[in-house]
Amino acid sequence: MTNVRESVNLDLRDRKLLFYLDFDARASYSDLAKKTGLSKQGVEYKINNLMKKGVIKGFYPVINVPKLGYLYCRITLVMQNTTPKKEEEIIENFKKDDRFFWIFTTQGIFDVLIVMWAKSITEFKEAVRDLLSKYGKYIKVKNESITTDVIHYQHRYLLNRNETKEIHIKETKETVNLDNTDKEILKVLCEDARTPLVKISERVNVSARVVSYRIKRMEEIRLIEGYRPIIDHKTLGYTYYK
Repeated sequence: MTNVRESVNLDLRDRKLLFYLDFDARASYSDLAKKTGLSKQGVEYKINNLMKKGVIKGFYPVINVPKLGYLYCRITLVMQNTTPKKEEEIIENFKKDDRFFWIFTTQGIFDVLIVMWAKSITEFKEAVRDLLSKYGKYIKVKNESITTDVIHYQHRYLLNRNETKEIHIKETKETVNLDNTDKEILKVLCEDARTPLVKISERVNVSARVVSYRIKRMEEIRLIEGYRPIIDHKTLGYTYYK
């Protein structure tokens, strides 16, 4: 993480708030107030203000997808014979492919990084084959890999800390079965991990008590490993390196 320019000025409490939201983005205003030295109203105001300024783009649950029987698969591409308009068109088509859940455009050795969850190596190979059949003439180099352990670290730069918590999303033989209610709850959390229990219950048509129990159960079996804010590092004057 390299400092480029400071676009949005954060005070210490802003940085503390972002740090403590990291890995625990569903924390209550009361809990965050105790950790940051703010009032509950102050925490709510600052979160809303950080979202208004574009520092926080949203909140998401860190789901241990390998426990659902998926492989974490990556494709890196070097493009050729394209124009900026053509590359934008190709990226938009990647976005529409629901097999891909993470797409980066990058600078450096590669131009594009695509990540997908696949039930098998065969499924992964089929996706790669489809990609090549559609865009092969625009692809100069293609690399494929299956990741066995993805480690999340807290955004330590916010408070210049060395120590960090870790979340591991890694290959496992342990699988979890979800019913439709669990899946619907996860869908709502993926849209906004800070959605209140009452609103989730309205969306999935079960009581708030049932929603609370289901979420706690998914946390206990480590299907949900944590909740994170989506921070736009550019607004803080940083460039993201991977």
